[in-house]
Amino acid sequence: MIGYSLEDISSDDEVFLNLIHYLINKIGNDLWGNEIEKSLISFGEKNPVLEISLDKKMLKKSEKSIQYASHLLGGAGRNNKLEIDKFIQELSESGNRLKRICSIRTLRIQNQKS
Repeated sequence: MIGYSLEDISSDDEVFLNLIHYLINKIGNDLWGNEIEKSLISFGEKNPVLEISLDKKMLKKSEKSIQYASHLLGGAGRNNKLEIDKFIQELSESGNRLKRICSIRTLRIQNQKS
């Protein structure tokens, strides 16, 4: 249910980014966390261009946002592999440990069967 609502109001503006940030900070490793992850992957698949813009902002937001950015990136990579592969390369060469982890998770999600 939340996933459908996110897709309806999605944008790369600060209000939407803050909403995603709020949601991921409120969820834990429970069933809701899994639903948010699935929603972010689906959102990335359906909106790869918008997702790339949003993801660049998420990577600057917080540590938890970096962890969830891989779901958006992985979903977008299913339909925009060349563009996301460049982004993965940048993340993997980053000096930031969380961004390198994000690149690995992105590859895993990108190559998973949906």
